[in-house]
Amino acid sequence: MRTAILVAALLGVSACAEPIEDREPADTEPLAPATNVPAITPRVALVPGVIDDNLRRERNLMGELGCVFRRGQETLFAAVANSANIESAEGLVVIDGQPIEVEMDGSGGYNSLQSAASFTGDNGIEVEIAVSEEAEIRETPAPATGPAPMEATMTLSRDGQQVSVEGRYECGPQPDA
Repeated sequence: MRTAILVAALLGVSACAEPIEDREPADTEPLAPATNVPAITPRVALVPGVIDDNLRRERNLMGELGCVFRRGQETLFAAVANSANIESAEGLVVIDGQPIEVEMDGSGGYNSLQSAASFTGDNGIEVEIAVSEEAEIRETPAPATGPAPMEATMTLSRDGQQVSVEGRYECGPQPDA
């Protein structure tokens, strides 16, 4: 019996109440008109990523001679040039998680590649490898695969943004596909 009275009372109260959409808000200020604020597009930072052998094979960046830029044990840039081709060299860099293929500016093939070079790719990306004055890094034992690694700086540029990474530039025979 108590339950029936309670249900009847609740039904009576809800029947007398005003619908929510008909009520006027109490003590609130009217909303300000919407303004057209331009959307802010965040600029993507130039974050270099790691290139592994699988990515190099996938992008067909294998050749008899080439160079890599490393920070510690991480390969951040790779480029190849065949000895028979003195025209150009192809490279690969990962920026913001996306692999980007680049081509060496100018000609000279492997000879130009090993003395450091500039590359340009899609979306205005530019990669510059600059070998320092001290250049050679002395290793014991000396590398058996080619010239000694060199101290270098890799600079990535796009749309007025620029980031530089210190590391080493190693050139010589490259792994097979």
